[in-house]
Amino acid sequence: KQMLREAIEANCKAKVLGFIPRDEGLAMPERYLGLVTAEEGFSSEFIDRLAKIIEENVDVDGLMAIAGTAPILQTPPIPLFVKEGERGGGVIKIAVARDQAFSFYYEDNFDILRKLGADMVFFSPLADEKFPEGISGLYLGGGYPEVHAERLSANHSMLDSIRSFVESGGTVYAECGGFMYLTEGIVDFDGKFHPMVGTFPTRAKMLKQRKALGYVEVETVEESSLFKKGSKIRGHEFHYSEIEHMPDFVKRVYRVRKPGAVDFKPEGYLYKNTLASYVHLHFGSNPEWAKEFVNHDGRAGYARQ
Repeated sequence: KQMLREAIEANCKAKVLGFIPRDEGLAMPERYLGLVTAEEGFSSEFIDRLAKIIEENVDVDGLMAIAGTAPILQTPPIPLFVKEGERGGGVIKIAVARDQAFSFYYEDNFDILRKLGADMVFFSPLADEKFPEGISGLYLGGGYPEVHAERLSANHSMLDSIRSFVESGGTVYAECGGFMYLTEGIVDFDGKFHPMVGTFPTRAKMLKQRKALGYVEVETVEESSLFKKGSKIRGHEFHYSEIEHMPDFVKRVYRVRKPGAVDFKPEGYLYKNTLASYVHLHFGSNPEWAKEFVNHDGRAGYARQ
């Protein structure tokens, strides 16, 4: 350690404040999409052990002193192109699935929706009986629904409540894991089928190899409840699953392509006011899309009483 300290401080501007020794007990568990999420993989015992090792091996007071000299970070405001809370009429509630099965979200998306007058109402498709009442829209993000497929499938009251909201014309946006949740069901790595909501007449099947990874650009080719025709927005794909054949009668409202690519693929599946896709969209690349999400209510007069 002393040799490393001397080498670093002699050749770098950095001051060495300590070292974290190798400890197998601090190994961070991984799975096919990366590290296991904090909701699943970090017990209080793990956190306590890590804190103790840091206290014993790192100059924490020195670290805090250096941190205290940093200037306040100035960040430019998010260019919404619309006035904050432009809708008016009170807070709009958007239900967001967030638990061990659904945890992949751009936090920026929540910030943008809040600036537009929306309140995020988090719920658990795993543990709750149904999603919140009095909401204007439903946001189903990515995650690991296949890992928790048995519990998701067994929560019939939740599946029924989401199915009812979809059929009533409620505004729903789902991406990746959320899209898988809205299919007839998920075929896990062992080949076992787990029934899900059933909005889209296809099944999501897990693969041994990665199916997609990278940034993409989305352009809408048809008008929908959340997009105007010709709108463009960017995001990324990262998944180890694929859907089986989607019937031709299901609308494809996107065309998706990787940066610099000429070819594109039809995607973005629309049923009533439910839009689902494998693409994780970043609303900051087109805040007008987020505005449409906040403003649109397919069940006008029902959720916004």
